[in-house]
Amino acid sequence: MIPFPNSGATDLDPFQGGKHFQKQWNRTNLIFCTKGGARKMDKTKNKIIVADDDFDMRGVVIDSLRDSFDGFEFIQAPDGETVLKLLQENEGQVALVFTDNTMYPGMGGLELSKKISQLGLNIPVIMLAGVDADSAFTTQLKEASVTAFLLKPPDLNRLIETAKALIEK
Repeated sequence: MIPFPNSGATDLDPFQGGKHFQKQWNRTNLIFCTKGGARKMDKTKNKIIVADDDFDMRGVVIDSLRDSFDGFEFIQAPDGETVLKLLQENEGQVALVFTDNTMYPGMGGLELSKKISQLGLNIPVIMLAGVDADSAFTTQLKEASVTAFLLKPPDLNRLIETAKALIEK
């Protein structure tokens, strides 16, 4: 077990009914949520965007989610710029964005999450990254308004649970 980095703020876990707490995390289950935790699903929001510069990783995420999210359309993007275009084209229809932290040569996940927040879009962003969330990175995630963080390769059950918690029906 590794301790969840404490950056001075309280973290919110969607699996704890919106209660603030601090917890120890297993490397494969590292996650934190901010800004309200789980929310009720808006039936008009039926699209999930999966952004990663690795085509195979996008496929793993989509294949893992497809059976658990019947009626959802999955849209792939290789970088943050493409996600912003897709959000504009699918205004009001996107329920969730999965993003890699680093996508070459395009915009990465931290910058993408900041832009989604700056645009006033109420869309949860789940960051997937191959780095541990030390206190400096945790601060960056919070400043970027990232809703949840999972280490790569993600535990697929945790990936599904996290997505469900954030777009609960």
